[in-house]
Amino acid sequence: DVTRYREEIRRGVLAATGLLALILVGVFSTAFLVVRRGVVQLREAQEQLEKLASIDPLTGVFNRGEILNRARKEASRLRRAMNQSPEQAIALVMIDIDRFKTINDRHGHLVGDTVLRQVVRRIKIELRDYDLFGRYGGEEFLVVLPGTDAPAAVAVAERMRRAVGETPFDVDGRNLPVTISLGVAVLAGDILDLTGTLQRADEALYRAKSTGRDRVCRAAEADRDPEETQP
Repeated sequence: DVTRYREEIRRGVLAATGLLALILVGVFSTAFLVVRRGVVQLREAQEQLEKLASIDPLTGVFNRGEILNRARKEASRLRRAMNQSPEQAIALVMIDIDRFKTINDRHGHLVGDTVLRQVVRRIKIELRDYDLFGRYGGEEFLVVLPGTDAPAAVAVAERMRRAVGETPFDVDGRNLPVTISLGVAVLAGDILDLTGTLQRADEALYRAKSTGRDRVCRAAEADRDPEETQP
């Protein structure tokens, strides 16, 4: 009579199968957790690399490449929306810190770096969450204001000018007066060329600096005189 042995064999096979199943579950669970953790770490590393590639390390705003890329996307979005909402506009504001080379030469580059960071902090306060702000190069910055026409952009630029210039900067226990000049140009209507609008904003900025600094100049439009505000 081998019935007893068959029952023992069956129980042994079931026990071995159960043990093997538990081992497989443990192995696959551990592997899943390891792979999942690796994927999360890889994603975080990729996000960090993307951030490093798009952010200016000194000021924490977009670098030149990223702010121009964001501006191109906004311009493309505006072109697509023109048929339904022809009154829409995007304003570009070019900003330059007045006499920044003198600050570096007189007080040193560490003070200059502090001034750059403080200028950025003051300007950010005057911007909306969806406005775009980047370092265009050196002491020059670019602000992109979606859904903003020329008069509103001039008003925002004037607020930024006052935010920087009305209160001296506290740098190493010294009160350091700092001002900025700003040039404003708008993409709207028939003017949807981003490169041309950037050039017009830069020309307006140059006019602001050449006519006394610490002021806002608006790019000239067809058959209209340039507009400017000054303290």
